[in-house]
Amino acid sequence: MTRATPILVSAWLVLSATAAHATAPIVIINKDAAGQGFNDPTPFTRVGGNNATTLGQARMNAFQAAAAIWATQLQSKVEVDVDAQWASLTCSANSGVLGQAGTVAVFQNFPHAPVANTSYAGALANALAGEDLSPTSSEITATFNSALGTAACFSNNPWYYGLDGKGPSNAVDLVSIIAHELGHGLGFHSFVDVTTGAKYAGLDDAYLLNLEQFGASPSSLKDMTDAQRVQACKSEPNLLWTGSQVTAAALASLTAGLNHGLVRLYGPNPVQVGSSMNHFSTALVPSPMMRPDYVQAQHDPGLALPLMQDLGWPQPQTSPVPASPRWLIALLATALIAVALSSFRASAKQ
Repeated sequence: MTRATPILVSAWLVLSATAAHATAPIVIINKDAAGQGFNDPTPFTRVGGNNATTLGQARMNAFQAAAAIWATQLQSKVEVDVDAQWASLTCSANSGVLGQAGTVAVFQNFPHAPVANTSYAGALANALAGEDLSPTSSEITATFNSALGTAACFSNNPWYYGLDGKGPSNAVDLVSIIAHELGHGLGFHSFVDVTTGAKYAGLDDAYLLNLEQFGASPSSLKDMTDAQRVQACKSEPNLLWTGSQVTAAALASLTAGLNHGLVRLYGPNPVQVGSSMNHFSTALVPSPMMRPDYVQAQHDPGLALPLMQDLGWPQPQTSPVPASPRWLIALLATALIAVALSSFRASAKQ
């Protein structure tokens, strides 16, 4: 088994706390100082099902709600630990970073790895291995923009801390952003350098295995040279996801965003570091949670869930209702007949 250090930071936001009845428990580790971030004592007015009394607790409640979106959809006996904090990130009146997140480590050739010599995000690798491959470290690290909504950072677009996805049209739904970033942390990204085309450590990764540039030769991004991958990363509408689970789900749900029967990925020219390749295209209709920009509250993973299946994420097992023994069925039938005859006789006497 080999282990690698983090290489990806996405241009959005990340993670969550333990969700009740979780099949893939997600735990947020509060990295904020006293009085900051999750510990901010600023009084909070309850809104949209978020009954916190302080701003810090409101933020934590939103994380818990976002964690629940994913935790019941994926299977892992290893908890996903997330180092999270709030800080003032790069921002202006009309542009900036809502948050940034990435996987702490990637792994190859671990127990039960689906493909040899292939990199998997830490949380996914743990789930497949059935053990914590790096018990002394978390799986995801994240920082969120505490300045959003202030004079210097999208002053007219504050966070919406409600849990119902029904905030004002100008507000940014925090639960949606956390859920989006959680998707990245769970594996919705490649470790390829989109500016050079180089594979991380010279190896394929689980996400890369599902990428194609339609019309190119070779068409599979994993088989391309570095220079060819650079071109593929900015080849929209020809940058496509080939995984069978996404394809099947998309054919049944999308009204736009397909190319030759496959789902389009985000691949603008020029390339956008942190966004290119690692999101669905903005052309998809309905608009997916995992698009590169925020347009509306979105609490449904949508096509991101079958994408996780394409990556190899174990799915929760639904226990079938056990069949009743034939003798029990016969006994119940006899009892029902007896009750019916008794009722008929009683009626006849009246």
